Amino acid sequence: CKVQSDSMKQDHTKLLIRGITPNRYFHTSRENYRLELFSGDGSLNSAPSNTDYFTLFGLEKSFVVDTIALAKEYKQLQRQLHPDRFTLKSDEEKQNSELWSALVNDGYNNLLKPLPRALYLLELVGRPLEEGDITVESPFLMEMMELNEELLEAD
Repeated sequence: CKVQSDSMKQDHTKLLIRGITPNRYFHTSRENYRLELFSGDGSLNSAPSNTDYFTLFGLEKSFVVDTIALAKEYKQLQRQLHPDRFTLKSDEEKQNSELWSALVNDGYNNLLKPLPRALYLLELVGRPLEEGDITVESPFLMEMMELNEELLEAD
């Protein structure tokens, strides 16, 4: 067991007074998963470049998302990672905090609403939806036009 320095103990006490539990690990709703936010000495690790938003929030990769759980995880992450908490830390930790915070914000915004979530899922499986990517065969288009004309005539 490592002995904590006096400054680390003071930081820990200040966080507890403010109602924030400083975790070395961020525990998600999945028991077998944990994302290491802080190193053993208490400094903020850099954000991994390959982390997807579902993993970041501890969610299954699915279109169906519990938005209440998502919001709870978002708030917990921001309590630990927000740049305001790192104003007196090293430049490296400040930069890491900004990167983490941006990643958390982007992830939350992408997963909160169905359309961005669907587009993100398509991107994850290697099938991003982009304008101009959809090709439709001429016979199908002709059939759709004929059906639309029939509907207009029926009114």
